[in-house]
Amino acid sequence: MNVMEKYLESLVKRGIVINNKKDLSIKTPVYFIFSAADEEAFEDNSEEYIRRDLEGSDIDTRRRAACDLVRGLCKFFEGPVTGIFSGYVNSMLQEYAKNPSVNWKHKDAAIYLVTSLASKAQTQKHGITQANELVNLTEFFVNHIQPDLKSASVNEFPVLKADGIKYIMIFRNQVPKEQLLLSIPLLINHLQAESIVVHTYAAHALERLFTMRGTNNTTLITAAEMAPFVEVLLTNLFKALTLPGSSENEYIMKAIMRSFSLLQESIIPYIPSVITQLTQKLLAVSKNPSKPHFNHYMFESICLSIRITCKANPDAVGSFEEALFMVFTEILQNDVQEFIPYVFQVMSLLLEMHKNEIPSSYMALFPHLLQPVLWERTGNIPPLVRLLQAYLERGANTIASAAADKI
Repeated sequence: MNVMEKYLESLVKRGIVINNKKDLSIKTPVYFIFSAADEEAFEDNSEEYIRRDLEGSDIDTRRRAACDLVRGLCKFFEGPVTGIFSGYVNSMLQEYAKNPSVNWKHKDAAIYLVTSLASKAQTQKHGITQANELVNLTEFFVNHIQPDLKSASVNEFPVLKADGIKYIMIFRNQVPKEQLLLSIPLLINHLQAESIVVHTYAAHALERLFTMRGTNNTTLITAAEMAPFVEVLLTNLFKALTLPGSSENEYIMKAIMRSFSLLQESIIPYIPSVITQLTQKLLAVSKNPSKPHFNHYMFESICLSIRITCKANPDAVGSFEEALFMVFTEILQNDVQEFIPYVFQVMSLLLEMHKNEIPSSYMALFPHLLQPVLWERTGNIPPLVRLLQAYLERGANTIASAAADKI
């Protein structure tokens, strides 16, 4: 045993002694308590709070330091440390139960401490990949997480709502599938929460659940299991984009994209409304593109709408062209450089859906695609090559006869 391990052992032994004292006056580990700075960030600087909390960039906070200490202790003395801090968890939950409206920070600390105790290995993509077997995560979820998410108001105790949703996110591989399915309507409901953190976490949790893999590398949650929730899911996701502070929320748009990918043909009845809302959002953000991830997921959602719908009904391509071309024309005329490669990609996809000759609307654009200025931007080259390939595959004879002088 090295020096560090001996020191840790002495800490644990001292902890056991302290924990057994009858006159223990401070039952809550203070460094796990939600601080005033945390509360201010949660309410007034939600984007930074989300970034630090979800992306793990909170390494300079006292909560993170306390969490890392607990995990370090568990690495060497899992049994004793789990027992000690489980006592703290129970004590904090009892304090919360006495007066929830006043003592909600005690439950927040309890959830954070359980997360620290249970997490042995974690990745951003998969959540917790190795958990402390001495912590009953499902029991804690059913008894202490679900009741908060089932409450009538989605705006009551927003920090605890966010804690509960994050618990689902990070322990999604440990919580049984039946509990995850029961959580889906709760998460969909919390997309309506006024708190930016809460509805963002709800969107992110849904997106993460939709990417989980089951047997045969298929999605764990199937389109059939989501069938009862399709309409309310799409409605609440797009409504969430209208909430203050979330008009360009990348987590919501990514959840929209992932929902389309999972649901496939189930979204077709809602495509007219969906494509209208996506087009309106595209027109709005094209005035001042500022969120590259949001923009990427938005165009991916548009492409998924086209692929899914036109696979079932190839004639629907005309409806998409009618909805999108006016916005595309404005983007090209205003030289919105961030969006032009995406526009060419979507146009390629639409043109590839045509089985006969190239429509006249595409032929009118063809000469402009050969302008040297477009090819000077390296980001334009791959989508332009694909678009020209689609032109040649769909209408080589038309091009040879009507635009030979441009080639």
